[in-house]
Amino acid sequence: LWAIHHSAEVWTDPSKFIPERFLCKEFHFQGTDDFEFMPFSAGRRICLRLPLATRMLHALLGSLLHHFEWTLPQDAMENGQDMSEKLGLTMSMATPLQAI
Repeated sequence: LWAIHHSAEVWTDPSKFIPERFLCKEFHFQGTDDFEFMPFSAGRRICLRLPLATRMLHALLGSLLHHFEWTLPQDAMENGQDMSEKLGLTMSMATPLQAI
């Protein structure tokens, strides 16, 4: 593993710490033979907690939404919220919602 990460055939100046070298590479974490990216894990040995982290992210977002007090702006309370949509590449609201 050390030899792969310090190979001059794979990396330019492998003995220096250059984290930007990972930015320009196209990499898919599953089903790959790009062993130079092994510090990030790959294949069957990818991070075991990745599914847990994904579920926890949804729980965290739900908890944040639950614990804030959500109200409409004053003009929306008087006139009602405009729920009309506009068509584009995706469907979005004609009048965007505002966080206050």
